[in-house]
Amino acid sequence: AVADSSTTGRVAMFRKISTTAILQNITVTNATVTGAPYAGVSAYTGVLVGETTWGADINDCHVLNATITHDNSTIAVTNVYVGGISGSSHAVMQNCTSSGNIYANIVVGTGLSIGGLVGFQTSGASEGQKGKIINSSSTMNIYNIGDACSVKNTSVGGICGQLFTPGTDVTEVNNCHWSGIIDYDANTATSNFLYVGGIVGQQAGLVACSSAKGNVKSVNNLLSNHVGGAIGVMSGTYTIMDSYADCNVSISYASGVGFSGGLVGRATAGNPIIINCYAKGSIDDLLGATVAARYGGICGYATNLTATNCWAAIDAYTSGSSYCRGFVGYNATSTYSSCRWDSTTSTITADDSIAGTDANTTAQMQTMTTFTGYDFLGTDRHWRGVTSTVGMYPMLVWEVYPYSGGAGTATNPYKIGTDRDYQFATEATAGEPVQTYYKITGDITYGNLELLRSGGGSWIRSR
Repeated sequence: AVADSSTTGRVAMFRKISTTAILQNITVTNATVTGAPYAGVSAYTGVLVGETTWGADINDCHVLNATITHDNSTIAVTNVYVGGISGSSHAVMQNCTSSGNIYANIVVGTGLSIGGLVGFQTSGASEGQKGKIINSSSTMNIYNIGDACSVKNTSVGGICGQLFTPGTDVTEVNNCHWSGIIDYDANTATSNFLYVGGIVGQQAGLVACSSAKGNVKSVNNLLSNHVGGAIGVMSGTYTIMDSYADCNVSISYASGVGFSGGLVGRATAGNPIIINCYAKGSIDDLLGATVAARYGGICGYATNLTATNCWAAIDAYTSGSSYCRGFVGYNATSTYSSCRWDSTTSTITADDSIAGTDANTTAQMQTMTTFTGYDFLGTDRHWRGVTSTVGMYPMLVWEVYPYSGGAGTATNPYKIGTDRDYQFATEATAGEPVQTYYKITGDITYGNLELLRSGGGSWIRSR
């Protein structure tokens, strides 16, 4: 699809869907979409839909290996929405996937939202019109290719650029997963706030049971830069829960303040909540951090934040700022409970001055008994782990342990090919189905036990 910039500003297979429209069971492969604005109207660019209003649904739709380019280099407009499936959405999207590349050449304008699935996700204006993205994933890579960008307020996310709640029905992203590259070099020519995250760039809604894996880079030459493995900025009394980021986060800024976190760059306004989340990976300052840096393993900057049962294992850049810490960089009137960070992996000197955030060695972080308060075995459990060290951190209950293969069923049992496979299978009960099937596929030597694959042993564990 090529932009029809005559009057609408909408570029997609379906420019706009609304009311009771349903898009279902559609797969688009190798699409090339080029969006361009029309003066005086907002711009919406997506492969399937430009704009989705309340009452329409997008179900079981897939965009594969797409190339999306939005060129806003000459015409300044207010609000530009670019998404792998839909540019903006007020409705429900579920069981959808996207892959490919998004290139933004957006030099002038105000208000830019780019997402691997949806650029701008919100809800309807009336009560009961809850918008959400659920059970979906994206491997979209997102790049900025423009020079001297003058766009003010830019939000970029692997799932959606901006998550917004207009009323009482909280807009949500639930069970959504992104992996890939976000390389957003704004080359900013005028004042611009930049929000970049592996899941959501700017969050004003609920994020639950979601993840980000990959490289997340944000460069802003003027004013503040917010970048997180999962969330760029949390704005308001909203929650991220049961989610994680495993990302290499890179940040650069020439003036203002740099906010960078393994999970969240900045949590501010209202009373944001982070519960049962973790972050792994690294944080790197590309220009060498200054006293204005705010970097933390979970969150770079926190105001009125409540964080509970969270952990971080981040190799973080040690800067000239005193606000670079293993868990939270800058802390203001926030509360932490049962939060931990790996002092072995971090290059930051251990700092336990913030109550409720404790430094532990890698060996301690990979032992379940260290995590007091985490529910590994209860009926309302959020975590799974092992009772002794096997070289791995706690996992969220919805994650699947990476056995040597298989699916745990009678016809496709989990393959136990390493000592770690065996130890996890025998000790971890959280997160597994009531009846799980295993098969020995490698020689296992664990304690006084020796299992040889030549025997072709199999077993069923019931609980």
